[in-house]
Amino acid sequence: MEMISEHISYDEARKRVIVAEKLFESVGLPLVKIFKAPFWQLSKYGENALKDLGYKVVKDGYFDWSYDQPFPTNKKKVIGHGHCQNTCGNGLEETLPNFMKIPKNIKFKFLSEMI
Repeated sequence: MEMISEHISYDEARKRVIVAEKLFESVGLPLVKIFKAPFWQLSKYGENALKDLGYKVVKDGYFDWSYDQPFPTNKKKVIGHGHCQNTCGNGLEETLPNFMKIPKNIKFKFLSEMI
């Protein structure tokens, strides 16, 4: 199944999001309306459909710390970005040394609390 990519129409994007929402609801999963497109590729129509359905769409550059970089200690608020898998240079296991250097008094929050 094609994801909401750079070539999808408004109607198709809207339909797929609604189906996904119903799936989450049917199994009792909570849903936070934030969307990040795979590989950052999202058509303008897909973005408009998501926004019309109440989603916040995050785009490349929404973050100010990539896990493969040292943690920025000179900022009051830091939004990080990385991956769970270790195939792209900024996966959790690959970047563990950077995480180990994060100051101990940091309060972690979900993205939904930051944007």
